[in-house]
Amino acid sequence: SSITVGNDLISSIGPGLVAFIGIGKDDSEKDIDYLVKRLLTIRVFNDEDKLWERNVKEMNYEILCVSQYTLIAAFKGAKPAFNNCMPPEKSKELFEKFLTAIKSQYLEERIKSNIFGSTGQVSLVNDGPTTFSFESLRKHEVGTFRGNI
Repeated sequence: SSITVGNDLISSIGPGLVAFIGIGKDDSEKDIDYLVKRLLTIRVFNDEDKLWERNVKEMNYEILCVSQYTLIAAFKGAKPAFNNCMPPEKSKELFEKFLTAIKSQYLEERIKSNIFGSTGQVSLVNDGPTTFSFESLRKHEVGTFRGNI
């Protein structure tokens, strides 16, 4: 999986997770802790004999983190509305805190990301296809921090 902006390769990973991260206006560092824990502990990889037995850390895989505010959009008619998104300056700060948190709990060199606020292309192989969605709101009733893997 990879991210390019124009003709420039920004980040790429081998086997692992691609996490699309949307940050809502009510999100906080508490939401970061929840999402980091979920990303690092969910058992979505197979071992030799069983399905869904291993997590990204056990496999020594990489994680590509993509800031994506469109995950927070709500549709009013046919057009998306983004008034539930955190303002860009605050969202960038929270996304950077998320990256710092996940790097501190795993191997820093295994965590890659896009350039916050940039417009580019994400290329990925969705093996399975397998996609999961997590919202911190469901866990502790605070915020709407969303992550899709």
